[in-house]
Amino acid sequence: QFTENTVRMSGINIPKGSFAAFTDFEGKLSFEAVRGETSWQPVSLMMYSREGEDIQTAETLWSEDGRNATTTNSPPADLEEVFPLTPDMRIDVTSPFSAMLDMLDRLEAGQTCEGSFEIYDGWRRATLEFADFGAGMLEADRGWAYEGEVSICGIRSIPKGGHRRESRYRPEEPDFEKIKAYIGRHSSGRLVPVRIEVKIPVGRITARLDMRSPLPEE
Repeated sequence: QFTENTVRMSGINIPKGSFAAFTDFEGKLSFEAVRGETSWQPVSLMMYSREGEDIQTAETLWSEDGRNATTTNSPPADLEEVFPLTPDMRIDVTSPFSAMLDMLDRLEAGQTCEGSFEIYDGWRRATLEFADFGAGMLEADRGWAYEGEVSICGIRSIPKGGHRRESRYRPEEPDFEKIKAYIGRHSSGRLVPVRIEVKIPVGRITARLDMRSPLPEE
């Protein structure tokens, strides 16, 4: 939900199809940000995940100046499973969603999809980087998917803290080719991600925006 100077977002993630046979997972989030002079400033980010009977939550609030993030985690991070997240890693950070909004604003202004952001989601700190792969035409591979001109952004995340010590899905050398976001013009007039492709060891995950659904406005 967009207003002139604020954005609020909520979402849920439940595996479908073949992935549902491998995991009993559910994820939820809510996010709020305000538009600053030069960027979107996060206000809050609430994250929830459940895998089987294991539940994790992270509630993060940013200071009024946007510099400091404070998080309540349940349960606390298990340092045998994840790398430590020190207090200084919560300073001068933005949220992953604020970074995406800033990049969309840059594209709207005619700039290229290039930039670097220090992001924090309540569990992990990372450097999120974008690379410009130019423009292209996207064909609708579903009846409800986007078709038309897009800007193509390569995305990579370089972990700094809080990440799992062992992960099957995190490459040793992050590559811009692993994650691609296709940015197109929605019928509302906004530039939005209309398709995201993520290469994983067992194949590829593709997320498509349902063009039948309007973007909500307050």
